[in-house]
Amino acid sequence: RELLEKSDGGVRFGDWELLSAKSIVKTHARWSKIAAELAEDEDEDEDGDLDEVMWRSSWVPFATSSAGDSLCLTEDNRVLALLHADTRRPIVAASLKECLDRVSASLEEGNEEPLYPL
Repeated sequence: RELLEKSDGGVRFGDWELLSAKSIVKTHARWSKIAAELAEDEDEDEDGDLDEVMWRSSWVPFATSSAGDSLCLTEDNRVLALLHADTRRPIVAASLKECLDRVSASLEEGNEEPLYPL
């Protein structure tokens, strides 16, 4: 919420761009629709990882890439990459704060792709 109060989207970092509040709602609806059309359930894999989970309605997309991927905040406040053309759901940070701190530090160092490799 604080992030949206300071900047309602449009901030770019590498290939990613923060979403506005309106775009968060639209992106959430798009992923929900895709999952529903594919009749995906929201259960975790037996081993507890998220690699076989396409989408969970509890995830909040907050950034998108030009390829159509999303960074999402999970129900336990981790940040995962929702890769549209891949079943992997890599955790890119243990928290939103850690994610933004890494992005900030990386950009200050001149790294244009602060969250890669995933």
